[in-house]
Amino acid sequence: PIRPGDKLTFRTKITDIEDKGSGELLKINVLTTNEKGEKVVESDWGLFIRGIGSGEKPKTAPSNGRPKEAPAEPPLAFRDIIRVPEDITYKYSKASNDMNPIHIDEKVAKEAGLSGIIVHGLCTMSMTMRAIIESYLDSDPSKLKSLGVRFTAPVYPGDTIVVDGWEKGRENGHVVIGFDVTRKSDNVKVIKGGTAEVEI
Repeated sequence: PIRPGDKLTFRTKITDIEDKGSGELLKINVLTTNEKGEKVVESDWGLFIRGIGSGEKPKTAPSNGRPKEAPAEPPLAFRDIIRVPEDITYKYSKASNDMNPIHIDEKVAKEAGLSGIIVHGLCTMSMTMRAIIESYLDSDPSKLKSLGVRFTAPVYPGDTIVVDGWEKGRENGHVVIGFDVTRKSDNVKVIKGGTAEVEI
């Protein structure tokens, strides 16, 4: 765990670059250690850089012609509904020192092709993480061992989002939770296929 007063060192390396046609996907690994050299966090990131790809559509595996059956809906282990505060991006920008103007400047956000200011991805992830901890882990953050998300649509200030989670099985001695996060106004998934390893 990370404790107050710890001095942290971050080591970052690029692990892969993928051409996605409309841009490139930069894969990054970040290893965080404390002053004793102990690993406290390891994270893998995918950063999509628009406008520098080849322009070609990524190749997909050929279809065998048979339609895929939709997987059965798993029974929900928990559901949490979150009202995103209107001023969340201004507060989060200051707390995280992430001053990217698409989160705080309406004009810049629209110039970037967005419909308005969007919530930071890590802020959305943090709200999701809190929902999992409070709804499924008895409000004990030490039970959350790992978290993986894939952002699929933006969240806007004032949105209501729904976090749905279900049990997928066991791995490394932990329960694996699958989860999606949906924007309630239009039923669009903003996080799809998220996973968390938890200790029960």
